[in-house]
Amino acid sequence: LKESTRQLQKTVGVNCLLFLSKYAHMMLADDSESNESKVKDLFNAGTAVINLLMHLKTVHSKSKNYVTLLDNMCTLLCKVTALKEAAFLAVDSWGVFNALTIFLPSPLSGMLQEEEEKLEKAVKKYDVDYMKTTTTSNNNELMTNFNMEEKTSSEIKAYKIGLHNLPASYFELLASLCKVDQAKSVCLTDGYLRRALEKLAIIYSLLHAANYQPYQLNNWQQMKGEVVACLKLIVACANHTSVQKGSANDLILSRFFHVEDMCQGIIIARNDIP
Repeated sequence: LKESTRQLQKTVGVNCLLFLSKYAHMMLADDSESNESKVKDLFNAGTAVINLLMHLKTVHSKSKNYVTLLDNMCTLLCKVTALKEAAFLAVDSWGVFNALTIFLPSPLSGMLQEEEEKLEKAVKKYDVDYMKTTTTSNNNELMTNFNMEEKTSSEIKAYKIGLHNLPASYFELLASLCKVDQAKSVCLTDGYLRRALEKLAIIYSLLHAANYQPYQLNNWQQMKGEVVACLKLIVACANHTSVQKGSANDLILSRFFHVEDMCQGIIIARNDIP
């Protein structure tokens, strides 16, 4: 296909996702019995989007619209899984976690627990680069800004860029799926909850560096949405305990994350612009 044709396909695809998302929002706002069948028609859209997610990273990872496409797909799935029935089907039958796991940066264990000191040094460098970056699509620019001679490993840098590319809607979707206990267990054992905690820790470090004055951060509106989404997932998983999987609170209240301090810092942050 010609480049112009491929661009047309992408534009049409994004607009279809936006339309379906707004349509789903409208349908879910109408709780009449006659509307139930129309809402269930959205289930087909959900399965189709999950199939697209399975191939998104392979086909579009180098595209500047990659994060936008991921955001739009997750937003639509958030609308569809607002119904508990749909959330259950997404987890049990549609293979939503098979698609979402593709976007998790490696390693599964995360970085804070295993390399806390190295990560703290990386955060100090990343703070500057993150504030210089106004969109989530400047991956190459962001990678170039890293000092490759710093003592932290390239693995940590790649991991943090991977976190940077996970939009707020990704965590909103995970929180929506957590209407189902099985999803909570998956979020705990497969690294989704840990990614939310680590992304929150990174943003908190930026807020702390700005003396809790978020208006000093160029892209605070974007980061604020990410903070809310991460907290939603943390709240959705809190108090979940499984004999086989363990307790979510053990991770949330781990000494590596300082969740209480982060929440206090977010609360005291001044949102007014002088």
